[in-house]
Amino acid sequence: MRTVQRAGLRVPQDITIVGVDDQPFCTYLNPALTTVQIPVIEAGKRATEMLLARISGKRTTTEQVTLACPLIVRESSGQAFC
Repeated sequence: MRTVQRAGLRVPQDITIVGVDDQPFCTYLNPALTTVQIPVIEAGKRATEMLLARISGKRTTTEQVTLACPLIVRESSGQAFC
């Protein structure tokens, strides 16, 4: 964000910036950073369950799991222009 601002661009008026993982510091940035929240604990639990099922032979097929990753909208993202 600082690099964009040093280049003379304004956030979010000229460019939108979105981060990943919704760390606590995101709310203290100026402007506050819009982020995608990653369910790290849930992903770890699901991966462990799948691995243990594979090791024990209870599951032999592959499985694709999709977890919700909410968008936390803050000041670093402006209105979309279409």
